[in-house]
Amino acid sequence: MMSNFLAPFLAFILILTTVPMTEAQTTNSEQPATKATVSDWQRLQNLKRGKQILIEYKSNVGGTFECKFMRIDGAGLVVSDGESEATINQAAIQRVYRLNGKWSRSTMAKIGAGVGMVIGTFIGGSRTISLEGERGHIGSEEDEIPAIAGCVIGTAAGAGIGALVGGKRKGKLLYEAK
Repeated sequence: MMSNFLAPFLAFILILTTVPMTEAQTTNSEQPATKATVSDWQRLQNLKRGKQILIEYKSNVGGTFECKFMRIDGAGLVVSDGESEATINQAAIQRVYRLNGKWSRSTMAKIGAGVGMVIGTFIGGSRTISLEGERGHIGSEEDEIPAIAGCVIGTAAGAGIGALVGGKRKGKLLYEAK
């Protein structure tokens, strides 16, 4: 009975995990590498105020910064974190992306863990019920093991799948320095 369930379940997990990987590989290779010019920097001017952007700093500064676009001020990008505004010099910026509205990797992992826990508990509980229904079965505390194992395994599997599926927030490349 368990082998009849395990093979389709593993195939389903394999399908779910391979699709995002190939999508990420094709999306990154399709973005053309262009030289940064004044028109590229001014293209940010067309972005609406308040749009979520992701700024990748050059290697000497390092890191990324998620914020809201406010305006272009000469060679500076004025952004807001919701409480205050800051100006970031163009020389410190490597790339600017417009963010998609998708959930982050950690949020998807939490949602996946919750869904996996419920599904795993139901699968383990159904196995517990089928064990109790067998002829000559003597009930014991060990009858709860399949439900507990299903809950733990389902939580781990759901969190892993959620982490693999989520996290693709970078949208359109708006600016890239060369």
